[in-house]
Amino acid sequence: MPPARRTKPYIYSEIEIQALVAAALSLPPALDAGITAGSD
Repeated sequence: MPPARRTKPYIYSEIEIQALVAAALSLPPALDAGITAGSD
């Protein structure tokens, strides 16, 4: 039986990372469910 082959990890380009970060920062703030910083 051949060894299990793992999927090659996807490497994001710098442009894709910047787009993802920009999209994340444009999201509205999450409702405080005890997971946000400073909620203790």
